[in-house]
Amino acid sequence: MLRKLLTNPKALFGVVVVVIFLLVAIFAPYLAPDDPRQQVLSKRLIPPAWTEKGDWKHPLGTDALGRDLLSRLIYGSRVSLIVGILGAAACVLVGLPLALLAGYYRGWVDEVVMRIADVFLSIPGLLLAIALVALLDPTIFTVTLAFTLASWAWATRTIRSEVLKIREIEFVEAARAGGAGNIYIIIRHVLPNTIGITTVFTALWVAIIILFEASLSFLGFSCSDTSWGWDLANGKQYISTAWWISTFSGLAIFLVVLALNFLGDWLRDYLDVKLD
Repeated sequence: MLRKLLTNPKALFGVVVVVIFLLVAIFAPYLAPDDPRQQVLSKRLIPPAWTEKGDWKHPLGTDALGRDLLSRLIYGSRVSLIVGILGAAACVLVGLPLALLAGYYRGWVDEVVMRIADVFLSIPGLLLAIALVALLDPTIFTVTLAFTLASWAWATRTIRSEVLKIREIEFVEAARAGGAGNIYIIIRHVLPNTIGITTVFTALWVAIIILFEASLSFLGFSCSDTSWGWDLANGKQYISTAWWISTFSGLAIFLVVLALNFLGDWLRDYLDVKLD
């Protein structure tokens, strides 16, 4: 696995970027030079340090309230990654059991699960998340819950398609002919063979939920005032005079989402035995 990873530049880029941002999120209190919420109006709108009026005490500059943008960028990684990882994990925890039941048993079980999933798929995910967060306090828990309700159907439908193929393979039929029960077959034979597609879905969906969270924050439904989307929204009115407020948070979102997509594509190729 490591050998194949090292020979794939895009996958290697994805792993390096994701690991860097994970380390930054974990060690944020030790890496951030200032309190991300501390307002110093005398230092408002300082440009990045490498520009003419920059200050190396604030390498990425400050915003309209004099807050250090590097510190906000570092702490913002915590918000995006926590919501992204928790949201994707919750989607899989809900969608995987339903996909196993619907795909294996078929019949009325499949019809009930898929029709409910179709109802949720017919509602735009971001719109549903906005409605739920607007009704509740925008905390990390409520935002994660909103994304789970908006996205579980995608996990169910994606994994179910794989279960439908696995249940018809010879080793499952052999286990059934040998007298194995349905629950045993699902746990022992079907579930392990869905790990590949589940892993790929989780990696890609973390990126999608990070984009969703940034969109919610941009629209004013942020679960934290240090999120990347919040800084994007705060900087839009200064884009012509203080471009750095929005630029660096936008670049962080771009890099993380791109890296996760590269990583997800590589995992799909690596875990798909038909491509070997």
